[in-house]
Amino acid sequence: SLADQQSGNEVVRLGSNESRILLMLAERPNEVLTRNELHEFVWREQGFEVDDSSLTQAISTLRKMLKDSTKSPEFVKTVPKRGYQLICTVERLSPLSSDSSSIEVEEPASDNNDASTNEVETIVEPSLATTSDAIVEPEAPVVPEKAPVASVVNN
Repeated sequence: SLADQQSGNEVVRLGSNESRILLMLAERPNEVLTRNELHEFVWREQGFEVDDSSLTQAISTLRKMLKDSTKSPEFVKTVPKRGYQLICTVERLSPLSSDSSSIEVEEPASDNNDASTNEVETIVEPSLATTSDAIVEPEAPVVPEKAPVASVVNN
């Protein structure tokens, strides 16, 4: 689920494919994940073989849920001929509960003294998004200043 903290905590449910894509991107921020790696994690490990249009559609749906743009991405960037990259900072937090993972994505305030920020809190339900052997502890990424921020909570 995605909860936009700016607009009254509106909650949007992520599908399992979008949840798994977001989880994999958050575990490896600023790293380009190939289309093949995403296919393997999202579909093949679950016993499905799909064509490339399924990944393209799932990325498009995830971007819509994050209110992200393909032309000026703040969260998910397409790297032509290579794959996709999460371009915000990911910060690990303590677990909220024993049965959920949470990702909070926060974009810094703009330079025009506008105090508002875009914050999206994502709760990835393990039953939809992960298997116990699929969770990888992320390393601390090196990220340029003023990058959007994502906080990750894993159990």
